[in-house]
Amino acid sequence: MNPVVTKQFVSLYQSLTTFDDRRNQHKLHIPKLAFAGEKDTIVYGENFGNFAVDIVGLVTKNRKNLNDLGWDIEILA
Repeated sequence: MNPVVTKQFVSLYQSLTTFDDRRNQHKLHIPKLAFAGEKDTIVYGENFGNFAVDIVGLVTKNRKNLNDLGWDIEILA
């Protein structure tokens, strides 16, 4: 993969690691919905160290916390 593209992904994910969205939840006065597909896990190939992004796992693991913050959670089949 082009190193410039790789750098963009790295920059995005690094910036998200320090973002504290809980600090801003009280400012959201809108309906809140988080959803993921039941198989929503991305496994990157060898070029990326077989890294996995388990979206459905994270949503499921944090369901109660998200509900407590006013989020509706849906896992789609």
